[in-house]
Amino acid sequence: MPLQNGIHTLSRAEYDAIDRMNQSTLKHGLKSLAHLRFAETNKEEEEDKAAWRFGRCVHLGVLEPARLKTDVAVWGGGVRRGKSWDEFAERNAGKELLTLEEYTRCIAIQEAIRHNSYAQRCFADGAREVAVLWTDAETGLDCKALLDVSHEIIVELKSARDASPGAFGRAAYSYAYHLQAAFYVDAVRSVTGRELPYVMVVAESAPPHVVQVYTVPPWILELGRKEYKRLLAAVKTARGNGLYNGYSVEPMELQLPRWAVANEDLEDESTDFNSFGLKVTK
Repeated sequence: MPLQNGIHTLSRAEYDAIDRMNQSTLKHGLKSLAHLRFAETNKEEEEDKAAWRFGRCVHLGVLEPARLKTDVAVWGGGVRRGKSWDEFAERNAGKELLTLEEYTRCIAIQEAIRHNSYAQRCFADGAREVAVLWTDAETGLDCKALLDVSHEIIVELKSARDASPGAFGRAAYSYAYHLQAAFYVDAVRSVTGRELPYVMVVAESAPPHVVQVYTVPPWILELGRKEYKRLLAAVKTARGNGLYNGYSVEPMELQLPRWAVANEDLEDESTDFNSFGLKVTK
């Protein structure tokens, strides 16, 4: 029987098996609905990037340190290819595979968070890997979220190349962390009636592994809320008519970046596609 709306304790495999919309799939819609649909139907084909594997292991080291020893295998044999690597990967099937250098950085980040009083306070209490299932009231779409930590606040652990305010702010917008924040806050509110503060603990992936705690203000949550609500509405429409469009259903005029245009007067005239006899189908 499918799980009901509410808060659940699930393994990652159990959570991934639930067929509901999540924020990571929804974010693909920021590019186009075609990209969202591909991500939704081809999850097993998604490339597992080294940065993602490292991020998962950082989560293990901070949130479930005991599993860092049981669920991670450390490769110390140099280049990750050849017979020795293949045998190592086969022996450790189902585990996260890290190089010795990556594993050492995971431990260093773990220690850096331990020595940051605010970060440590965020992780001191609360349930780990909390699964929230709910139905969006406006669209009727079933949704799911997996929170790193939840107690009196929602805590999300991030690793980043640069945790400084300006650099991480740009990265947060680029990766749509504001959408994720609003999605998670609304998830908890939908099943508990409480709107909890959202906090990100950001650890730099390179030494000295500076750790910075960021709170997410209401205006950023509202920006993220508008984004994800717009995408959910678009998904509902697409599921109804079967049309998961790309960038535009109509021809688009090619544009170049401002710095590439030597004479701005060249931009004054636009093309009338109808003059070429093009038939546009919507």
